[in-house]
Amino acid sequence: MTCRSTTTFLWKALAYAALASFSACTFDGSNEAADDGDGGSILPGDVDANDTPGGSDAEPGCAFSLATLCELAEPDGDLNFSNGEVIDTDNDVRCRDLEQEGGPQACLLWGSSVSVDSGVGITAVGNRPLVVASATTISISGTVDASSQRGGQLGAGANFNECALASGPQRDVGGAGGAAGGSFAARAGDGGVGDQDESLGFDSEGAPGTAGSSVGRPAFLRGGCPGGNGADESASRFSGSGGSRGSSGGALAFYAATSFSLEASGRIRVTGGGGGGGEVQAGGGGGGSGGMLLIEGGTAVAISGVLGANGGAGGEGGVRPFFGPTDGQDGSDGALSPSGALGGTGLDNAGDGGVGSSLATLRGGGGEDADGGGGGGGGSAGFIILRGAVTINGSTSPAALVE
Repeated sequence: MTCRSTTTFLWKALAYAALASFSACTFDGSNEAADDGDGGSILPGDVDANDTPGGSDAEPGCAFSLATLCELAEPDGDLNFSNGEVIDTDNDVRCRDLEQEGGPQACLLWGSSVSVDSGVGITAVGNRPLVVASATTISISGTVDASSQRGGQLGAGANFNECALASGPQRDVGGAGGAAGGSFAARAGDGGVGDQDESLGFDSEGAPGTAGSSVGRPAFLRGGCPGGNGADESASRFSGSGGSRGSSGGALAFYAATSFSLEASGRIRVTGGGGGGGEVQAGGGGGGSGGMLLIEGGTAVAISGVLGANGGAGGEGGVRPFFGPTDGQDGSDGALSPSGALGGTGLDNAGDGGVGSSLATLRGGGGEDADGGGGGGGGSAGFIILRGAVTINGSTSPAALVE
């Protein structure tokens, strides 16, 4: 599709302003590098802007790293969110189909300008990632939420279909193994061993699930990886069921042709969900990883609020005591703070769930070994990527990659 002449003129004009501003780019490096769990660290600037799709070859003024926007029809009018709403990327009539090379199709909301008022909550759900783009500015004073939550919402584009765990946990009537968390920006926590005293089952311990490998900075917008399901007590239909997996955070991107601003009251999250607690003698579920958040501004990106892509915590294993509760507690959802989500805990002789990722540690914590069911592992961090002339006066967890 060819651009309309008025649209091309607008984008070229914006391009000259954007190019002039990049000579004065500054970054307030208030977020330090975090341990990626594989012996390295992620530092601002580790990725060259020209290494991403559209970063070097797209027409100036039209270049969003995921698409060339001037190939589209003109944007819709101003998108001002003054009331809370749910955006379903599968069904919202405002969605335009945005193809990604090598990645999933996304829903694009394309406005002349975009704003979210203070106190307003926008929730993004659906199978497709969400991209919000503006021909001028984006200003967010409220909350945009593409997180996944235990027993609740599934963030837009969550649970990317190419994720894999290294191994699943083992059944054991004396205490089944806990599942691993979901890996994304770092390796997640492994599950905990069940039946470590080898009390029942006659087959030694209940082996835990092990996490898959971390992945590099994705070349397209995608969700994170879910944790695993905890192992059941046995194959019998009367046995305790393993804790269910925590889902990953979703996939969310913003592009402003001029400037993007997240005000002090603003919040954007793509955090992962907590793993479920195991039933009697069963293993806990693994926490989901954080998702992916990409923010680009043609002239400036100013972050005064809070960005979060932490992983969810693992669920607690279950036990069979003589009296009292038998089912483990669920792990907490990923935290919108520098702290990691807390794993499920509370039972004697059951494995606690591993903590979710935090600002300091990108990797989720391992599930606890136990005589009963092993705990589920915590989910790893996702990605927060900021492109443009970036200033951070707020907070991000994990630390943002600045390109």
